[in-house]
Amino acid sequence: TVQRDHALSLQREKADLAASMVQGYLHSLEADLLLANTTLAAAPPSDLALRADILASIIHVPDSPIEELVLIDPMGMEILRTGVGPDRPLADVAPQPVYLFPKAFEGTWLSPVRFGSQLGSDQGDPHLSISVPLFDTATGELVSIMAADVNLSRLGSLVTELGLRESGVVYILD
Repeated sequence: TVQRDHALSLQREKADLAASMVQGYLHSLEADLLLANTTLAAAPPSDLALRADILASIIHVPDSPIEELVLIDPMGMEILRTGVGPDRPLADVAPQPVYLFPKAFEGTWLSPVRFGSQLGSDQGDPHLSISVPLFDTATGELVSIMAADVNLSRLGSLVTELGLRESGVVYILD
């Protein structure tokens, strides 16, 4: 029983470390989106070319897991979209959770994990959508929402760093 207890203790430690790594990864993405949203809010609203360049510069960072970025206005209309996939028309996302949750609860929204991106690429990789609101600090009014489609395949390499044995299996659950 001493060996079993030791083995369970090691498993628990590795699980806690994996959870911490995943949580840190998601918090980092959230911070990046909030920073991008804040940067975009400082750009003149009429200068869509500058705003598009800012979005593109975020996506084209080497090894970025972000495959698509969308800027959503306070009414739920997409203003700008950039990504690595084919262009799609801007849409009204007001009835969708990507807009509703951040607006109503004034916080970050994470979609369920899915396999394959919304862009149709990387069919086997896990993806999620994340959206963060930006509120005017003086008025409390919603300024915009930044949404991203994120490839989560990097989480595999983070978990690999834990040093699991060949027979080890890791499940990431919410």
